[in-house]
Amino acid sequence: MLGGISLIKAPDLDAALEWGRRLAAATTLPIEVRPFMGEAED
Repeated sequence: MLGGISLIKAPDLDAALEWGRRLAAATTLPIEVRPFMGEAED
């Protein structure tokens, strides 16, 4: 199995979930959406 990670910057969880739906439509692999803390908010 070949896997990977995609990091996206989204304004909120709903936007991140929409990106997850787009990625799921492009592949047959399972998609997980998780928050990532690493960049300070402006």
